Formats: sequence, structure tokens, C-alpha cells
Amino acid sequence: MKNNKEKENDTNVSEGAPGLSMSFFEHLEELRARLLVSLFFGAFFSAAGWYFSTQIISYFKAFPYLQNVKLIMIRPTEAFYVRMKIAVFAGFIAAIPINNIRTDCFCATGAL
Repeated sequence: MKNNKEKENDTNVSEGAPGLSMSFFEHLEELRARLLVSLFFGAFFSAAGWYFSTQIISYFKAFPYLQNVKLIMIRPTEAFYVRMKIAVFAGFIAAIPINNIRTDCFCATGAL
């Protein structure tokens, strides 16, 4: 048999007292917000990656075993696609620390 104190604690947790629990839909809203912010940072750093993509390509071409390699384009759009892929990849690599922090915060609120 539960005493009044235990009944009171059960009622607070099941009713979603502030800071103690969240409903399923509140978790989905928080997840959606965190995913949108993560995508924003990925896009932001991809734009920065576009700016630095020529330097990144030059850096990789400077490796000693690639000194005699000449990059060629088979199709007219290939240079654009390579630069775009490097920019997106660099952007999402640069956004990893922010995304990890946001993921940890989301998991921490679910674990409480």
C-alpha cells in the first residue's frame, strides 16, 4: 500500500510536471527543432566550404605522391560537381562538433 507521499510523486511524474518528464510529442518537437538547427549549421558550413574548396583541392594536389597527377574533366559540369561535393563534405565535417553537442543534449533530456 502506498502512502500519500508516494501517491503524490506518482501523480507529478505521470502528469508531466515541469522538468520531470516530457510527452512523446514534446520529444518529437524537440527532435525536429534540433534537426533543423543541425541542418542549418551543415548548410552554413557547406557555404563556407564552397569558399575554401579551391584551397582544399590545392591542398590535396600538393601531396608528394600526387605531384605528377593532372586532374581532367570528362564532362563540362564535372569541375562544378567536384567542388560542390568537397564543399558539402567539408561543411558537414566542420558541423560535427555542434551536432554532437546537440545530440548529447537531446539524449540527456530523454534520459532524465
